[in-house]
Amino acid sequence: MYGAFQPWAASLTSSRGIPAVHLAPFGAASMSFSHHHYARWDEHFPFPELCLKDHEKKSFDSLFEFLYYNVFYQDKDANFVNYKLSYEVVLLKTSRGFEGKYIDYVSSITNKRILAVSPLVTDADQTEEESSEILQWLSRKK
Repeated sequence: MYGAFQPWAASLTSSRGIPAVHLAPFGAASMSFSHHHYARWDEHFPFPELCLKDHEKKSFDSLFEFLYYNVFYQDKDANFVNYKLSYEVVLLKTSRGFEGKYIDYVSSITNKRILAVSPLVTDADQTEEESSEILQWLSRKK
């Protein structure tokens, strides 16, 4: 499993015959808009509630431009490389109840099965004692 800024991990594992799955920290609504905005800009976007105003698009484009030049080193597929490299499925940190129609749209445009996963950490209010017990258990799993 790899995160948003780790496409190298998917490339490395797949070169060794190990499938990698992308865990996307962004919801399906934002991914459906950004994919459409950059990859299918000449087609009708089916969710007008997500459309940005011109000044918002400029801010959005500035972010992607920064990522393009400074994080992904001018790779034209940088914005969607994680979806392309993910083996058969992409995990989205969202809920089908909230974003079902966007999940289906992202799946259709990326040709990937999209699985909604709840937050991986559900209780951040653990005591130090509980936390150390978990860490001790993990330390034995070598």
